[in-house]
Amino acid sequence: MPRRATRLTGLGTSVFTEMTALGGGRARFPARAPLPGVPALRAAVLDHQRVHYGLEPEELLVTFGATEAIAAALLALCDPGDEVVALEPFYDSYVAGIAFAGAHRRPVPLRPPDFALDLDELRAVARSARGRARVLLCNSPHNPTG
Repeated sequence: MPRRATRLTGLGTSVFTEMTALGGGRARFPARAPLPGVPALRAAVLDHQRVHYGLEPEELLVTFGATEAIAAALLALCDPGDEVVALEPFYDSYVAGIAFAGAHRRPVPLRPPDFALDLDELRAVARSARGRARVLLCNSPHNPTG
């Protein structure tokens, strides 16, 4: 399990999460989805990860889109001054998410025509981060070169 950012130390559980749990996770009136996601969806995602990848995630958060998920992950894993390795060209929200977390972007270019990852270049960038590289942002198929 990755180390969480120190900004999360002592925050505990939100009152919204606690009240949802006390109410059995269901409101008696139309409401938004529970904060960590709809239980049936969460169960399906966990089952998919287990069946297809052999993973048993300890935590799961269902978000309303990729930008929210990326920002949440960066804020949870990075402290100010940490470095984030990002394959370039990259999804445009990476820049803002990394900056908001107080981290620094370390790009690894994917070059045309095939946009293949040069593992030697990735290793060089990761090594040059002086131990501050906390995250490798990578998606597949790669966006925007897909």
